[in-house]
Amino acid sequence: ELFNTTNVFHRFTEESISFTCNATGTGVQVQWYHNADLLNVSTSVLTLTNLRANQSGVYQCFWEQSADGNFSSDTWALAVQIPVPPSNISITSSGPNYGVNSTTIVPPGTDVTLTLVFIADTLPNV
Repeated sequence: ELFNTTNVFHRFTEESISFTCNATGTGVQVQWYHNADLLNVSTSVLTLTNLRANQSGVYQCFWEQSADGNFSSDTWALAVQIPVPPSNISITSSGPNYGVNSTTIVPPGTDVTLTLVFIADTLPNV
């Protein structure tokens, strides 16, 4: 299984994320890839700031595990979503109605339940 719930991430544009490669040992050389394209990063931590939608995709780090030339890797999936304002918002309240001029006034200490419902795009599938 390439992806599980621990290595699939959702972020909005302009947010940040860091991936840490599990490479250990001295002199370990790390190579990072985004959608199979080599990135110009050689550290064990890849930090992406001010995210853009085109940064969605698969991130991988590869490193040489031992002197025999075998490589190990870590893989993450990242979905970067452009925030979409809610298309419909409604607020309803329940409890005693002390309405005055379409404003609900509730005395201190009175229990009230507010329900906020909004509709927005869902996160994309990766």
